Amino acid sequence: MRNCQFRHQYLLKRITSILLFSVLFLLSVAISNLSGSALAGGTVNVLNCGAKGDGIADDLPAVNKAMQQAGTNGTIYFPGQHSYLVSNSINLNSVSATGDGAGSIVFAGNSKSPSVFNLGGNASINNLAVTTNNIGLQLQTNGISIQNTQGSCNVSGVTFQGSLLNGLYLLQAANVTIDKNTFALGTLSNADIEMQGCNKIAITNNNFTDGSKYGILNWALNTRISSSKVTVKNNRFIGAVAIAPMFMSAISYSQVTYNIFDFTGKRRNIPGLAFWGWDSSSGVYGKVYEIEIDHNSFVNAGGAAGTSLPATITVIAAPGSSGPTVEGIMIEYNQIVQTVYPVFGSSNSTGIFVGSNIQGRMGCCRNICAQYNTIANTMRAGIVIDNAKGGITVWGNTISNSKGAGIIIGSSVGGSGGGSAGADVFVLRNTLSNCGTVSPGSIPARLGTIAKAVIDVESTGAKGIANGNTIKNVTTNPHDTFLKTSIGPNSTPANTIMTYVFQNKYIPAATASNLQYFIWNGAHQ
Repeated sequence: MRNCQFRHQYLLKRITSILLFSVLFLLSVAISNLSGSALAGGTVNVLNCGAKGDGIADDLPAVNKAMQQAGTNGTIYFPGQHSYLVSNSINLNSVSATGDGAGSIVFAGNSKSPSVFNLGGNASINNLAVTTNNIGLQLQTNGISIQNTQGSCNVSGVTFQGSLLNGLYLLQAANVTIDKNTFALGTLSNADIEMQGCNKIAITNNNFTDGSKYGILNWALNTRISSSKVTVKNNRFIGAVAIAPMFMSAISYSQVTYNIFDFTGKRRNIPGLAFWGWDSSSGVYGKVYEIEIDHNSFVNAGGAAGTSLPATITVIAAPGSSGPTVEGIMIEYNQIVQTVYPVFGSSNSTGIFVGSNIQGRMGCCRNICAQYNTIANTMRAGIVIDNAKGGITVWGNTISNSKGAGIIIGSSVGGSGGGSAGADVFVLRNTLSNCGTVSPGSIPARLGTIAKAVIDVESTGAKGIANGNTIKNVTTNPHDTFLKTSIGPNSTPANTIMTYVFQNKYIPAATASNLQYFIWNGAHQ
């Protein structure tokens, strides 16, 4: 009897063990076959869901299946050495996409698709190449679109190439990181990155190598909402864009820092970066305020005088009916080196321009500081601040080899006119070497009327101080045909409203008879 009981217990244990092992085995097989469908946050290979990756078959159904299997916070994986054609946009919401780098190509097979990827909140795209097969002139497809989302999004390690309308299109998006991407779009493309009405955007460590119209474009055409808290840092711009590597309007509380703009061997009649302030009454919305531009390096990036973007760093204040359209601009510790390339045509550029380029439009900008910048080899001027309403500080800059003036306060781009009405102007501790070297007989016709002296203050109704500036290696009487006044009040009584104190150092020492040729101070007649 006892032996029968032991045998029964033994068999029962054996059967239980076998059943438990079988259940565990079957469960593991099921999990493996599901490729993550039963586990939220899994990674799913799109090839396992039916994608061909041959660039011919439509892989969108397989991609959608992979997203369903990946679940919330999951990831779909595009293996390298494949081209995945999708007939419409891939919508990622709380799902991420990744690949093996530039060999994992995802492209829009329909030229009318609004985008290759749409990112919702809490989504990311990493290590892919995004493009389109469009070969026509009417571009409609963005590479990645992020619209109307507040959840964090990340785009990293993506190569944007081909004829996309924009590489990245952001519309009222927030909390977006754009890092370590490469932009290599075609000449018909609008922008590598276009933004409207965005907040908390970080654009870092990217390479802009293409020939699109803009590298980074921010404006408010559709939203009439300004972008804010945009950081552009540690990027490299080396493509010969058609208009500007960076064009920013309708933006505030933002920083452009530690970027490299190098256009050696490329077109020179483009600026390095441009900010443009508009007034809403003009029909275009977009004031610019509280912007810091610092520690950037510019090589052979320069605008053209007489154009809307006349400088390496251009901050344009369009006239407005409701006060300044540009306010609170800090430009510091930038390095600007230009080289004249006669074969490329226009070379009459300025290092830094802030103000209105429309004659007689005063009070468009205020609270402007340009300090500790190094500027070399400009054709027209080192620094120009024009039509400011108040708070102009030009401090501690080093300017060399400017064929025109070193520093201009209040002069319009086209020559006469303008003025910084009521402005407090401080020109302090700048060092200017070999500036104002163009003699009247050798001024190229394309320059128009250039500045009249090494430091040229043409501000009506302004007051301020020019103190501690050092001017080196200036030939005697460089611009005698342009000089109309000497240091001190203008000869016309109506214009004797400039109050200035000059305590500057000249090398070689200037005498009272030739002092006027180094600093020219007076109101326009």
